[in-house]
Amino acid sequence: MKNLILTKNKVVFYFLIVLALYLLTPQAFADKYYQIIQVDIDGQLRENGIMEVTESRTYRFVGSFSYAFRTLPTTGPVSFEDFRVSERGQFYRLSDSRAPGTYQIIPKPKEIEIRWYFRARGESRTFDFHYHVKNAVLRHDDVAVLYFQFISGDWDRWSKNVHLALKPPKSLLKTQINEWLHGPLWAESKIEEDGTITAWCERLPKYTYFEVRALYPPEVFPDAGRKGGRVRSQIMREEAAWAEAANRERERAIKTAEAKKKRQEYGKWIMIIFSLAGLLGWWGVFRKYGKRPELPSLPSVSSDVPWETSPALVGYLLGNQQISGGALVATLLDLARRGFIALREEEEEKKAFLAGIKKKTVYILDLKRGFWSKNPSKLEKYEDDLIRFIFNELADGQDSIDLKIIGKKKSKFMNFFRDWKKDVKELGKQQRWFDKMSNRGMLYSLGIAGTLFLLTIPSMFLFGSYAAIIGSASVVVFVLSLFIPHRTKEGEMKARQWKALRSYLQKYHYRTAERSTLLGHIDSYFVYGVVLGLSKKIFQELANFIPADEYGHYVPWYVCYGARTGGFTPEAFASAFSSMIATTTSAMSTASGAGGGASAGGGGGASSGGGGAG
Repeated sequence: MKNLILTKNKVVFYFLIVLALYLLTPQAFADKYYQIIQVDIDGQLRENGIMEVTESRTYRFVGSFSYAFRTLPTTGPVSFEDFRVSERGQFYRLSDSRAPGTYQIIPKPKEIEIRWYFRARGESRTFDFHYHVKNAVLRHDDVAVLYFQFISGDWDRWSKNVHLALKPPKSLLKTQINEWLHGPLWAESKIEEDGTITAWCERLPKYTYFEVRALYPPEVFPDAGRKGGRVRSQIMREEAAWAEAANRERERAIKTAEAKKKRQEYGKWIMIIFSLAGLLGWWGVFRKYGKRPELPSLPSVSSDVPWETSPALVGYLLGNQQISGGALVATLLDLARRGFIALREEEEEKKAFLAGIKKKTVYILDLKRGFWSKNPSKLEKYEDDLIRFIFNELADGQDSIDLKIIGKKKSKFMNFFRDWKKDVKELGKQQRWFDKMSNRGMLYSLGIAGTLFLLTIPSMFLFGSYAAIIGSASVVVFVLSLFIPHRTKEGEMKARQWKALRSYLQKYHYRTAERSTLLGHIDSYFVYGVVLGLSKKIFQELANFIPADEYGHYVPWYVCYGARTGGFTPEAFASAFSSMIATTTSAMSTASGAGGGASAGGGGGASSGGGGAG
């Protein structure tokens, strides 16, 4: 079985390399293309509901370019006006001459195109596009609503380093505003102290919107357009539903328009026949190896911890034999719960840059070395290795280590994490939670995908762009291959039990639970919550149930010091969790899943159109 897994990993690795070369080759050899490497959008809301917007985009041009453009829709709930273009503080002149330094406003049936002219060759240029959005904010009976796509799904280029700042008409408290960011799952947003909404995304895929929905007190916009009715509750329910779906995969393969058109060339039909044969081959493999076991009816929501086991194994079970950084963080928390280490909060003082004292909260792991040395039989090998690595190597033999040291030694931590995952997986394999034959079926299916892909290489020369058909089929079969491996009956039953607990926590059923019952499970919820993907908000809410003078009874492995001596606060406890998750998972280059992310829903906001260059 070990050799089978190694073979599977090699097949996946080589397939991804060849696939990447195939997908990147057209751009790599193009003599003219551009990239959008920076996007800064500033929006200023006014009391009359108008939003003043400045979009700064930095283009990296390869080859010669003479113009860029933006399109804005003329249909929809908002309207656009007062268009201007500038570069480095110098405004372009409105003219039909098409001379460098001028711009045009070109009306079209359903949109307005603003095109500005320049000369660029093999360089980066930053342009500022200014406009006003009327009716950006509408005032309802109970709330004022902004729902706007600052970057619409019309852009056919990836955008890098996207930053947004949306300012209210006047300074507001954070608690007066609700906001949701819709876009790729890795985008993030927050509300600043003055009520400004900021959002950011390092990589925004093409044809993907970057959208904000925000709720404000209606009195902030006394002159905005009015729309009757009370909508806050409906919007809150809708956004909550989208937030629950935020962990689902959002990106889908974009089918090219050419694939939909009817072609007469025989090459197209050859590609289709081979593609269908590949898909049918996958279906045959799936029917033989991918059939799921039949299970008895199980509850979809449960407050019970299925069984006390290593959280790393729970991560292995729910992660389809993969180990994420959250499994390591949860293992640290579990070791703390079992008495091997403790998480300590301290407040250190440092001299400020100019004058005075600057206070900063730090989080420290303490090793209980005596207890560790007396109880070696209570640890799995990977747990003991983790303790030795952190305290003997990272901490140089000391019994305490600041979490920020872990962040500073990312390379060393990453090397350890690779081996650590292998040990967890070996123990996971012994549980027999996954069907071995389904892994073999995935290998067969990956072989079909590889064959289809290899056929695309000669097809590119023989049939040109039609080779994309069979290339796409190979990608589809490759992705579908990952659906063949499945759990055994025992593994699936255990996985569903853990998923029932995750639903109980993520859908806030604990809010109506009996307090004593909830407190009886509270330490397990904190530990397993990391591999279950709970957010900082849920950790904080759970911490709120702990009596302030009894937190040492329920979470004795979390120690308050510094300014908080003698007083347990849920905010500090949740911050300690988030700091540990963020620091350690950052060191392993993997997402923590602890708050601040974009929702997978949305798409209903007013569109701001698209753009490009030529």
